[in-house]
Amino acid sequence: TDYTEEGKSIKRFHKRFSSDSVVTPEWFPELSTERVLTMTYIKGVHINEFLAENPVQDKKDRFGQLLWDFFHNQIKDRDEVHADTHPGNFLFTNDGKLGVIDFGCVKTFPDDFFMNYLKLLPTHLNRDNEEIKALYKELNVLLDDPEKDKKEKEVFEFCKNYGYTFAMPYITDSFNFGDKEYKNLLKGYTKNPPFTNKPRGNKHFIYTTRVHLGLYHLLMTLGATVDTAHSKEILENIFKNR
Repeated sequence: TDYTEEGKSIKRFHKRFSSDSVVTPEWFPELSTERVLTMTYIKGVHINEFLAENPVQDKKDRFGQLLWDFFHNQIKDRDEVHADTHPGNFLFTNDGKLGVIDFGCVKTFPDDFFMNYLKLLPTHLNRDNEEIKALYKELNVLLDDPEKDKKEKEVFEFCKNYGYTFAMPYITDSFNFGDKEYKNLLKGYTKNPPFTNKPRGNKHFIYTTRVHLGLYHLLMTLGATVDTAHSKEILENIFKNR
């Protein structure tokens, strides 16, 4: 643990994201060392405390939207990402802001991996098997030709269907993460993958999976409905401007 490095991350994220809808801590380098980290205090509640107050749906949707937008704004910058998306690292403040804390795990992705990861979304939505297959090979998801290897065929079919399920929130301009059918569908994939201990997939998936699945888990816990139209524009612009 190097709290000087984490302090620098706090400073960078505060500069990028502190706004009228997102609040992040400010770092005090003069009161910090490699072993001591000093920052401003953010007052708010975690998701379970928030839900225990039986908030109205509008409030759940608001914080769900802030979480969704925070994730996609990080993608838009194509810079480092807050890579520890779990309930303890987000706060809901009394004035309706999203508090983002704990910057001990941030990640910058190599551009080739990052662009291929983003391509997974439109590729799955297009349901083009050949495009999906080529992208899986690029990302080391497939280790052999699925038409010649029974196990690779099983992996391909599983990942293709899981990928489409994961892309479903982007099909329309809004999505209800409180849909129990969707939650059960997603859970079925995460609990029953046809994988062995053989290494598979680009190593950077460790972080993207943590971030993206963590986001979905938070939204499903909230039962939030989010507007996805702007996020689709962000992704389209990334490919357009590359």
